[in-house]
Amino acid sequence: MSPDIDDDLQDPQTRAMLHVLAGLLVCPDESLSQQALGWLLTGAIPAVRRSAAAELVELLRDGDAGVCWRATAALAAVGPAAVIALVSSLLLGGAPAGQVRLAEALRALAPAVPPHRRGQVLALLGVVEGRESSKAVRAAVARARNAIRRHAAMSGG
Repeated sequence: MSPDIDDDLQDPQTRAMLHVLAGLLVCPDESLSQQALGWLLTGAIPAVRRSAAAELVELLRDGDAGVCWRATAALAAVGPAAVIALVSSLLLGGAPAGQVRLAEALRALAPAVPPHRRGQVLALLGVVEGRESSKAVRAAVARARNAIRRHAAMSGG
């Protein structure tokens, strides 16, 4: 990402618009959320997709069940950018319930882990699993790691 784009995405107005975009992506109105997703996937530059994925991860961490389900679905559509956002957020730690939701979403996104990043993602998840005191979080992270490994084995990678 170029420094200019990084700076632009940190602008308070831009951050607010990204937050609105994330809200549209998890909107209960399926038509509206699909339109927002369509724009994100076809009209947005990669830096915006990565920033939107980070916003969705925050909604997943703190949202109610419906928001979490829709955030996971949107993250799955975003693909590799979502994997990076999820792993980064898991590394930051947080409340166990939010961490479990993040790890479960990552498990669902196992096919989206880029083959060239798989080893790094697995190693970082090992760090999270090793330092985590919550059994529930450790178990969820272990399930995510196993799903990534299974997908790698099934895809020949």
